[in-house]
Amino acid sequence: MATEPPGEPPPVSELPPELLEAAGGWRENWRRDEEAWASEANRTREHGRAFSEVATEWMLRGDEVAVSIADRTFTGPVVATGDDLLAVRTPEGRVDVQTASRAVSAATSMPTPFVARVVAVGATEGLRPDAGPTTFAARLAELEARDAPVLVGSSLLPEELSGSISLGRDHLVVRPADGRETIVPRAWVAYVRPSPARF
Repeated sequence: MATEPPGEPPPVSELPPELLEAAGGWRENWRRDEEAWASEANRTREHGRAFSEVATEWMLRGDEVAVSIADRTFTGPVVATGDDLLAVRTPEGRVDVQTASRAVSAATSMPTPFVARVVAVGATEGLRPDAGPTTFAARLAELEARDAPVLVGSSLLPEELSGSISLGRDHLVVRPADGRETIVPRAWVAYVRPSPARF
């Protein structure tokens, strides 16, 4: 004996009020659960991210960031980032900040004292990273090879050091035009930026 196919379900408006009320409660519980799961997933993701990953997101979004070191602040888009490097393009030129310094004989890294914050979200469509070094040591070596005059900042000094640089195993030598060189341990170099003398 053939059975009739099931008919269309009744419209929602024809359901008994107790079922409508229960469905609304289920939907609300489901929405709250989804929000809680999404929030927990985001928190877990945040806990696992390194600073270089955050900086990469800023770069890809085209965010304008302000990086403060001691009493100086550099503002612009992120143009390069790596495990120990954050490079920002400012109106005066690129500023390369050492975000962590790996001591030559130690297995741990020492953070550079700086604060970075987003001051404008997605001002552009995002940037591709600058071609070139993505570590602070490699950037220093590039500047040394160019014999480019730079300004070197350290949280230990109130003023910037100006001159060409050369690298030692664990330090940086800054040679100004007058020849009075200054030695800065690599761990205490906070940033380098172009000297207005040539840029």
